[in-house]
Amino acid sequence: MAITKYQKRALETGARIVSCCGYDSIPSDLGTFMMVREMEKRYKSPCSSVQHIVQKCSGGVSSGTMLSGIALMESVGFSISKHIASTDPYMLCRTIPGFKHPDILTTIKNHVGILPHFNFLTYEWEAPFVMAAVNSLVVHRSNALFEFSKLSQSKGYGNSFLYSERVNVGKAFTKISKLPKPVYFVLNFFFTMFYCFSLGLLFLLMLVPPLRSYARSRIQPNSGPSREVQRKARFESAFIATSANKVNGEHVILKGEVSAQGDPGYFNTARMISETALCLAFDVKKTNSKTALSHGFLTPAAACGDALLTRLRKIGFKMEII
Repeated sequence: MAITKYQKRALETGARIVSCCGYDSIPSDLGTFMMVREMEKRYKSPCSSVQHIVQKCSGGVSSGTMLSGIALMESVGFSISKHIASTDPYMLCRTIPGFKHPDILTTIKNHVGILPHFNFLTYEWEAPFVMAAVNSLVVHRSNALFEFSKLSQSKGYGNSFLYSERVNVGKAFTKISKLPKPVYFVLNFFFTMFYCFSLGLLFLLMLVPPLRSYARSRIQPNSGPSREVQRKARFESAFIATSANKVNGEHVILKGEVSAQGDPGYFNTARMISETALCLAFDVKKTNSKTALSHGFLTPAAACGDALLTRLRKIGFKMEII
């Protein structure tokens, strides 16, 4: 693992190594960071949980992305130990000195599931988002870095913090949300079930070597979404934070949004990577941000904090409380 390999050297040299600076995982990581800090600012309370719900995700997938997915499945294979290890939501936190693994109930709640979920806050059916397995690891590492790192000047989200990431299939991939609510509710239920079944089936099929080889042979090299497709695409994510403490006798619900025009995986990923690099080079050092760690193997939220939120807002990203 790269963290194990480079963390010690980064701490010795003062280098900041920041991965996952694109659609994986800036919307998830900075969106959660934004919600937690806003809850603290407005209500003086930590968050017990943050839900990330993908509302729209249009664009395209390149041959490189598909081949990377196949390679990932090949590396895991039928190894039960690797599958168990890959489902640990705190896998990237273990390298942080002093990290205390949350209790078993919190760990189970933070696992990325594979089943449909009915959200009682939005009264909608949701499915696990395909990128949640990676994004949730980054969010939990940010929390652990803030909470346990000796370099941190900012407190974490808490050892019992819950994070979930799902997709509203009806809104994200279809236009059925424009239909009457009862019709939409029923159709969204069936679309969600189909999505979960298809995702599970694809996962199982890609474990079989001959099927992986066949899939590779059908992928056209150097293919991907055109400029026109990338320009017209868009991503939108809703965030729902719940306060850990009661305010005026009840828990507070805070809602936020992270969105931008353009393909999330390519056009906007290029912009997010560039802004993160510029933020590291100029903003963090200049402002001496208290929400940023000085060096080591970091996450976008831990490395840049508020400074990156400001940069992304300036170039047209909507990252705000609604």
